[in-house]
Amino acid sequence: MDIRNSSRWVQFNVWEQWLGTLGLTMVAFALRSGLQPVLAPYGVFHFFILAVLIVQHFFGYRMALMSTVLSVFLGEVYFVEPYGQMSHWTDKDLILSLNFVLVVLPAIYLLEKLHRTLYASQLLHKINGSRLRVSLRRENRSEEHTSELQSHSFISYAVFCLK
Repeated sequence: MDIRNSSRWVQFNVWEQWLGTLGLTMVAFALRSGLQPVLAPYGVFHFFILAVLIVQHFFGYRMALMSTVLSVFLGEVYFVEPYGQMSHWTDKDLILSLNFVLVVLPAIYLLEKLHRTLYASQLLHKINGSRLRVSLRRENRSEEHTSELQSHSFISYAVFCLK
C-alpha cells in the first residue's frame, strides 16, 4: 500500500512542529554545551542524533531534515575547533558532518517507512472492522427476514391445517 500523506499521523500543527523541532534541537545543544568540558572533541553530534530521531518520530521527516541541517551548523560552529567560528571548513569538519548526515539520513528513512507501514496497517484494520460490522448487520437482517418468512409460513401452514 502506497501511503503518501505523512501529515496524517503527525498530531501537531505546523507551529507546534517548528517549535518542537527547534526546542528539541536546542535541548540537544544545551546538553552538549553543558558537557563540552568533558566531551570536548569527542561525540560532537551524539546528542543531535538523538534529537533528530525524536523529531522524526513526533513531527515527521521534513522537520527531521530541518533539525539535521540546524544540528550540522550548531555542531560545527560550537563543538569543533576553533570553537565559535565558521571561517572555513577543513577536512575534519567535512568528515564529521558527513558522518553525522550518513548516520541520520538512513535512520530518518527507516523511521519514516515504519510510520507509513504502521499507518497503512491501522487504516486496513479500520477498513476491515467496518466491513465486518456491515457484513454482520447484513447477516442479522437476513436472519431476521428469514425468521419472519419462516414464522409467516408456519402461521399460514397452521391456518391451512385449521381449515
